[in-house]
Amino acid sequence: MPKNTHDVIVGLADYGTTGAVLVGDVITTIPATLDDAITAITQFTGTGYVSEDGLTLTTEYDTTTVKEWNKSSVRTLLNDFTGTVAFTLIQADYDGWCMLVGAENVTKTTANDVTNIHVKIGSHLPPRRAFAVKMKDSDDRAMLLLVPNGQVTSGLDVTFSAGDVVRLPIEVDCLDDGTGESIHFYDKDEA
Repeated sequence: MPKNTHDVIVGLADYGTTGAVLVGDVITTIPATLDDAITAITQFTGTGYVSEDGLTLTTEYDTTTVKEWNKSSVRTLLNDFTGTVAFTLIQADYDGWCMLVGAENVTKTTANDVTNIHVKIGSHLPPRRAFAVKMKDSDDRAMLLLVPNGQVTSGLDVTFSAGDVVRLPIEVDCLDDGTGESIHFYDKDEA
């Protein structure tokens, strides 16, 4: 098969009209194509800017190797699969705090052109949500990473200082979406 430099892709944030990372209700019907996935996330809420480190998708497979009498490996069994999506928001606003600790733990009130945000932090996890990450390489290449059933599990490690912006670290455990899968990646090349 010949080499094609067009297939050397870059995962740039596709901010468009919303943030590149979106969050919404858990998705139970898994989209088949990128267009279907875009339709499925139309009601999702976009978050603000993600740090220059971008987003990291990590998968881990815990396995056991089965050996026969003479110690040759004959089979590998899967004990556990873990998928994690991690990124850092550099826009500490209402939507970012809601993503990190759950909307039920963030109150926003506005009166007389003054907005107040109250974040409650304690021994509770935010509810499971679906997460979508819109990316592009060019105007012709669109990508979407979809976690239909995710749980934010990152603890707070936030620094308030004059030398940097307030960063909200987000780590999402990718849970089984009901089909035996946890993560879906869509890539559409219109070139």
